[in-house]
Amino acid sequence: MHTLHNSEKKCCREYTSIINNMKVEKTREALLSNFEVLAHVRDQERARRMSQSASAASNQGTSHAENLETVIYELKDYLNKSPAASQSPEAITLFLQKINHLGLEKAERLQLINSVPTSIVSLYSLIEECDQRYNEDQCEEILDAIRTTLVSEEDAIAE
Repeated sequence: MHTLHNSEKKCCREYTSIINNMKVEKTREALLSNFEVLAHVRDQERARRMSQSASAASNQGTSHAENLETVIYELKDYLNKSPAASQSPEAITLFLQKINHLGLEKAERLQLINSVPTSIVSLYSLIEECDQRYNEDQCEEILDAIRTTLVSEEDAIAE
């Protein structure tokens, strides 16, 4: 059994205090697509690079900064491998215009943009009660809208 040293106990108390004092300031102010998150991360990275080159990296070596860098790197890596990497604001807008008349919920539209399903089975897993709300032609219309707006040429070839 491992016993905690005083420094470890202090660290645990500080960590617990931070966690206990955390609160949500604004609950679900907006839903973000993976594309929007990726664009934001890229913008923040550019801004950080510019400020670091101007200030010659004065905050080197802090564990907080290193942890943040790791999280940002992993997030960016994940999103760059997702459909979000090849999407554009114009393509997303066009997709939403094409499916607007179908009455999908906001969360369902977001799931479609993030997941980019290309089969009926995938579509059914993302749209609640899909078989009861939409007929086969409408489901194909959704998939066609996805194929023509959200699927990049490389992704289409990979299928």
